[in-house]
Amino acid sequence: MTNFIKTAARATTATLALFALSGCLSTSTTDSGIIDPISIFAPIPVELRSERNGFTFEATSGGAVYVTGLSDVAAVAYAGVMPGATVGPQVTTGSATYRARYEIYSIENIRVSSSRLLTGIQNTRSGVIPLTADFDSGTITGNSQYLRVNGRISGNNVVGTTTYQGVEGTLDGLIGQNGTVGAFAGDSDTIVYSGGYASFEVTP
Repeated sequence: MTNFIKTAARATTATLALFALSGCLSTSTTDSGIIDPISIFAPIPVELRSERNGFTFEATSGGAVYVTGLSDVAAVAYAGVMPGATVGPQVTTGSATYRARYEIYSIENIRVSSSRLLTGIQNTRSGVIPLTADFDSGTITGNSQYLRVNGRISGNNVVGTTTYQGVEGTLDGLIGQNGTVGAFAGDSDTIVYSGGYASFEVTP
């Protein structure tokens, strides 16, 4: 069995417990970004409260790891592509459609009270997204129930943006003849999210 998340689109929710922010309250109480994991299947190297670590992986492409939680001053979300991806050799011309499984961890409805208590709702979303790569124009795009991908291809590398719940995030990934894999993370004043996708099928 090569995949480690369910294929059907799904959503789960849980209420994040009240947490007192420490230190001086900054102008932003959310943060997100791309952080490279230390090794395959290793979690993102951060220490958080209410921490949730996840990953998605396919033997034909590789995987991504992601985390959400609370630092001393903010709700945060980070993600990174696992080392050792198996996307295959670079493709320079033509097009292909990759079917990829994805998962998203988020903290939503983030609020901070006057007494500096942070609350939010933890969500998990997952499903399958078709990703269309146009190697002549150097783009990879796709839409699903929960996730939108808009990337640029340079060699085997993919950079660009994702959109979840109307919030734009940063995309970092890889693509090749065998597959594609990506990690993403984004935030607004009221939401943080991170996740990954990994392809299990490619059609030239």
